[in-house]
Amino acid sequence: MLGQIRIAQGDLPGARAALEESLALSRTLGDGFGEAMALHQLGLAAQLDGDRPEALRLLVCALTRRHEVGVSLDRVAALAVDAEPTVAVRLLAAAEELRDRHRLPTPPDDETGRPGTLAAARGALDPAAFSAAWAGGRRAPLEVIVDQVVDLVPAPRTPDPPPAG
Repeated sequence: MLGQIRIAQGDLPGARAALEESLALSRTLGDGFGEAMALHQLGLAAQLDGDRPEALRLLVCALTRRHEVGVSLDRVAALAVDAEPTVAVRLLAAAEELRDRHRLPTPPDDETGRPGTLAAARGALDPAAFSAAWAGGRRAPLEVIVDQVVDLVPAPRTPDPPPAG
């Protein structure tokens, strides 16, 4: 919670420190939900810092740790919509399906970015493609959708080797 509060205060370095500690503790305890939430918040901090690839990496990690966390599905969709609008629509539909199935509340729009993601996807896809993606996301096994987004994460950057000499 401290990391989340620090994000809200605009203290990204302080948020990262608290969230890294939370992540380490969650991993030590074997708390998958806590780990997913710490990764999710670290992804938000990276997104706010303008580091889109790191935000995508962290949010996908959160998604694969505990893909029941619908907010991560929404956030990954927001990051994927420009390059992969069909995948983004499937993610949004899968998040809605999970919320319906488990009777979970829909988080506030400002927490998920959902309205902007939907608008961008509708602008990128024709209505038939949008409807097909939505229906596919509602009925596809979540593991299939997660596999699709894992492929969106770029390979880690490796530093250039030192010059020979």
